[in-house]
Amino acid sequence: MKHLTLLSMGTLLSLNLFAQSLVEKPIVNTSFAEWRTLTHVSDNAAAPDSTRQLVTKKSGETITFTFHQTNLFDGGTGKVSGACDAGSRYVCGMKNAEDNPATLTTSAFASVTKISFTACVSGSNRGWGVRVKGDGDEDWVVVYNTLLPNTNRTDITVDVNRTNVQIQWYNLVPKQYTTFSNLKVYGMVEDDGMSEINYFDLNGKLIGTQTVTTGSTFVPLYGAADLVIPEGMAFRGWNENGVRIDETQVIDHDMDLRAYASAIETAQTGSYYSYNLSQPNFYPQDHDLLDYRSAQEIGITVSSKVYVAYTTSDNTVHSATYYADQDVVVVSCEEPLSIKSIEVYNVKSPIEKAGKHYSVAGGDAASFLMVVNQLEDGDTIYLANGQYDLGERVLTTIARNNIVIMGESMDGVIIRNTPPMSVEGINTTATIFNTGTGNRYENLTLHNALDYYTSIAKTNSGRAVCLQDKGNKTVCYRVRMLSYQDTYYSNHVGSQHYFEECEIHGTVDFVCGDGSVYFYNCLLYCEPRKADGSGTDCITASNASAGDKGYVFDRCTIQSKCPVIS
Repeated sequence: MKHLTLLSMGTLLSLNLFAQSLVEKPIVNTSFAEWRTLTHVSDNAAAPDSTRQLVTKKSGETITFTFHQTNLFDGGTGKVSGACDAGSRYVCGMKNAEDNPATLTTSAFASVTKISFTACVSGSNRGWGVRVKGDGDEDWVVVYNTLLPNTNRTDITVDVNRTNVQIQWYNLVPKQYTTFSNLKVYGMVEDDGMSEINYFDLNGKLIGTQTVTTGSTFVPLYGAADLVIPEGMAFRGWNENGVRIDETQVIDHDMDLRAYASAIETAQTGSYYSYNLSQPNFYPQDHDLLDYRSAQEIGITVSSKVYVAYTTSDNTVHSATYYADQDVVVVSCEEPLSIKSIEVYNVKSPIEKAGKHYSVAGGDAASFLMVVNQLEDGDTIYLANGQYDLGERVLTTIARNNIVIMGESMDGVIIRNTPPMSVEGINTTATIFNTGTGNRYENLTLHNALDYYTSIAKTNSGRAVCLQDKGNKTVCYRVRMLSYQDTYYSNHVGSQHYFEECEIHGTVDFVCGDGSVYFYNCLLYCEPRKADGSGTDCITASNASAGDKGYVFDRCTIQSKCPVIS
């Protein structure tokens, strides 16, 4: 007598999958840029559900995505325009009743091991939850339900490990918008001996995909001609998680490669360069002025007058040496030592000190930084008119006490830095970082030129500090500060500072922090909150403790380009 056992389709599929040689591969990888947008869904509307379909990679399944009270918006537009990248599309859960949250639900995948996506939060305490329903699940199972506390972009990875499985995203706070982009779904699929390389441009937008034989060497499908490279920058190559992939690399897995570009270096008088060769991802070929001959010998293209300092692997500091009338300076050491770091100051003239005074030629940022490094208590730096461009350098620190930094004029002396958006933050971007006591800044402009409007479009935040003051008894007289968010940051509980005839520009909390600060006859200038001129500004965010007086404004003036100030 024969016995017949009936198996469900899901069980048969599961057995079939495990009978083959299986590997984990991304079967969905999208920023939604290629998806058609949906018919507009209004908040709290009884709108019909919309669907979109895609065919998965590797497994070739047709998957339906059902949007309930949920939209697809172009980055830079829609209800939360600052949340996700321009050039992408993003899923936006609209506001709806608590018992009817916005959802995005898929039909069943044969196998899902994990999913990842980027939550683009436009405010605090909101986000997407994720639940799944697969073989062996009687009902939906919640696998992720974390509220995000701050306005930011967060990369989220969720383990699923199920077969014949549906996925559903649901709005954790239905009365608030919530968005995500950059969706990846991974599943177990038959190993076809091929690897997939995804190429992303400088803005993180997918520009194309290449399929290669696993075990072959890397031959890039795209290059500089396929990218928009900002003026003054050069394409340096492709990185995976910050690690350079060159043409000797053997491809043994699927890869997401991002284009990397950096500023073109020139041996221009007034320029300053700092090279940390000990960083794991330092690539000498990315630096136009270095001739990397060996770990013990490096040539540096310089201007006609230069100071060069370097450190060797035994942490010996070779003090700055002045060179004149040389095109190339060579630094070297003996094995087993190697060169660990190099600093290059292309100056206009040799640096001299007269008593307690330094005089710096107009716009000579290199000389200014050299002087800052060798200050003693009570020194004065006089800056002639000119723009002192510090490049991407942040937190130039004035650590000594009773220092005077005096410019020829507030309009004519501009100390400027341009932090990359990757270091955006209140404690990480300052043009000048004051930690000393009794320091005085006079007749000059501090300009933090972080790309504010692009930053808020991507992250809804653009913190860029001109003066972060962790010292005490600082005096600012006729100092202009140009930025947008967190322009002046008093960063010391119990400190006391004084401002007179100063000018502070900004949009959000642009006078913020601790301590007691007295502003006399100063101008507070509100810049447009958004690039189109709209929005609302907020001038102050005092965090004064019980013993502090906070911010006192005496005979000060407010001017505004912003239509609303709170």
